[in-house]
Amino acid sequence: MQTVNINTSKKYNVYIDKSFDENFVNIIKETVFSKKILLVCDNTVKGLYFDKVKSIFTDLGIEVFDFVFRSNEEQKTLSTVEKIYRTLFENDFTKGDTIVALGGGIVSDTAGFAGATFLRGINCLYFPTTLLSMVDACVGGKTAVNTYFGKNQIGVIRQPDAVYIATDTLSTLENREFSCGMAEIIKTAMIKSESLFELLETKDFEDIKEDVISRCIKIKASVVEEDEFDTSKRLILNFGHTIAHAIEKITDYKIKHGEAVAIGMSVITKRAVKNGLCDENTLIRLNMLLHKYSLS
Repeated sequence: MQTVNINTSKKYNVYIDKSFDENFVNIIKETVFSKKILLVCDNTVKGLYFDKVKSIFTDLGIEVFDFVFRSNEEQKTLSTVEKIYRTLFENDFTKGDTIVALGGGIVSDTAGFAGATFLRGINCLYFPTTLLSMVDACVGGKTAVNTYFGKNQIGVIRQPDAVYIATDTLSTLENREFSCGMAEIIKTAMIKSESLFELLETKDFEDIKEDVISRCIKIKASVVEEDEFDTSKRLILNFGHTIAHAIEKITDYKIKHGEAVAIGMSVITKRAVKNGLCDENTLIRLNMLLHKYSLS
């Protein structure tokens, strides 16, 4: 098991292993002290990993409640958050209890926002099951929901208490969702790591996935630790995202986040070449790598 320490205003660890096995049970036993949790997931993940994760907690004597919703951008709203609040209130959750987000970035964004605002903040744990959420959404503390006016317009930065990544969950990921995760990995390489970019160019992801996920988390963590509340240096993580969010909005999210980020990165890099800020070979290599992972 690999462990990445995140040194923000609320220090926490990201634990990375192949599966939700005995290693995770032991870590959870040492790090979770709530008497009850609300396990939030989407309807797809419920059929895949809900029972396994639930059993980890119930075997430790923790009472588990659940909230399941359709994980799409149209459901990532204040209305869904209000339903989570209702479940928490109806089951007498207190500040000592915990929300667990099991799923992709939409789940962690929504559950994380609910956890950050319910009773002004209760414990929150992330179990990311998509590549995009493993390398991006689970780290940094950004939680948000969408509004009519745009994506992620209502939110708060609030770090989770811990993150547990089982890379075997990627085996059930659809190809399109895998590609979306690769877009965020490529973004990380573009902004911070020539060696990571070269690794992605020359190796098969399956052979290096634990290393790549760990490196992406460490890179993002280093940026967040310098600028947790997104006022200066953290803005580098938005490479390609301004254009991406506009594309998502005008297409009613038919173009997924990672796909839109890929377009945004290519457009911005092309403009950078035109303005003399980088050489044309950078654009060529970027577009070739995007094509390798079905993003162009």
